[in-house]
Amino acid sequence: MVKIGIISDTHDNQFALRNAVKIFFEESVEYIFHCGDFIAPFSLRPLFETNLPLRLVFGNNDGEHIRTIEMVNEYGNGILEEILLLEEISGKKIAMTHGHHKTVLKSILESSIYDLILSGHDHLKKSEIQPNGSLHVNPGEAGGWIKRDATVAIINLTNMDVKFLKIDFEKEI
Repeated sequence: MVKIGIISDTHDNQFALRNAVKIFFEESVEYIFHCGDFIAPFSLRPLFETNLPLRLVFGNNDGEHIRTIEMVNEYGNGILEEILLLEEISGKKIAMTHGHHKTVLKSILESSIYDLILSGHDHLKKSEIQPNGSLHVNPGEAGGWIKRDATVAIINLTNMDVKFLKIDFEKEI
């Protein structure tokens, strides 16, 4: 059973990131996917320091792209893409984009190529089966700044079960 942790829209919130990492370890995830809008590269340090394989895409608010690329290279456990990340794990084809490039998101949602589509951007958690059978998951916002409801998602790739977990975004637990 392979489980992956999904996080998005952390917006520099270090409490939320550290608390999410604790949840990811408690849930025994084997990969972490960040759907973008982490903002500053330094905020990713808790994710890189897990030494788990980390998959990232830039969001519309992310800055310092060059420094982020340097961090990915320094830590060595991440893969970063500008707009669309494609991965296959345990026979499941995964596509991840932040979601602000609407035509990209629409195209992958309508495609029948991917088993799992991950996105963020609108800060709304969702788990929806598409008409083509693909599963679309948005973990919601982890930063807590907009909706005041910080969440991450855990996906069991064996049975495609999705679990949303609340995280504390105002203090470290």
